[in-house]
Amino acid sequence: MRKFHFILLCCLATLLFQSCKKEEKEREIQPIEVKTVMVGKTSSENSGVHFSATGRIAADKSVKLSFQVSGTIEQFPVSMGDFVQKGSLIAKIDGTAYQKQYEARRAQAEMAEDNYNRVAEVYSKGSIAEVKMVEARSNYKQAEAAAQASYQNVKFTRITAPFTGYIGEKMMETGDLASPGQPIVDFFDID
Repeated sequence: MRKFHFILLCCLATLLFQSCKKEEKEREIQPIEVKTVMVGKTSSENSGVHFSATGRIAADKSVKLSFQVSGTIEQFPVSMGDFVQKGSLIAKIDGTAYQKQYEARRAQAEMAEDNYNRVAEVYSKGSIAEVKMVEARSNYKQAEAAAQASYQNVKFTRITAPFTGYIGEKMMETGDLASPGQPIVDFFDID
């Protein structure tokens, strides 16, 4: 009877330890399609040599691409594993508001330039104080700088490939709201 209790106790202890064991979850890795290339001389003879090797491919360059302005992603024409040439479009956000802002700032800069030219002409005749001339020049430079900053925002609505490479994981899709600095895609180069 004691043997039976001892064996029963051992079985219960084993079950208890087995049920407490942690199961580690493995992240599923999606393979990237790779092209096989044969390197070497061709011959009509069968050499009978077979070589098999395993290895790891690492990227020479790897970056997470993100927008520098916020907006809704309008175009995202690439997929994971796509080969992309340097300068090709990767993603674009709706830039309507940024374009309108640039046009308004450009109009203000043109108006400030026109005002500066009129004040400069009157100043050259000695009919206006130098302070007015300096003020008009300052207003023109400020308006021009604001227009240039708005133009940069228009350019920031597009992400292009910084180098020739491959698209990795896409963190966002068309229609998502992108924030400045928020990665939208991994981009890498395998040499």
